[in-house]
Amino acid sequence: MRTFTFMKQINFIFYYSLSILLLLALPSCAKKIAFLNSSVVPAAQGNVTMKVDKNFHMPLLNILIVLIVVGVILWLVNNFVPMDQKIKSILNVVAVIIVIIWLLRAFGIVSI
Repeated sequence: MRTFTFMKQINFIFYYSLSILLLLALPSCAKKIAFLNSSVVPAAQGNVTMKVDKNFHMPLLNILIVLIVVGVILWLVNNFVPMDQKIKSILNVVAVIIVIIWLLRAFGIVSI
């Protein structure tokens, strides 16, 4: 029985450190990149612009991070919050339904 609790603590530390690592990696994706002016193509100014999508499309990395964070929160609630099993299962079902709807919106399949 002692090994089981030890494995829970190892899993908790692993998921916690993974989420911290991912949160620290996010600012590195927001760097502005400046290119040199082109001598081959005179009209090239060396700037890069990104279009903002009005259809709620998100980058894949953001979707992955949100899924990991939601999974870690559900795991923490299921393992460490003393609650009736029926309430936990209802909470899990509601969270999965919300995540599925959010994913459908993020990929542009449904516009709710």
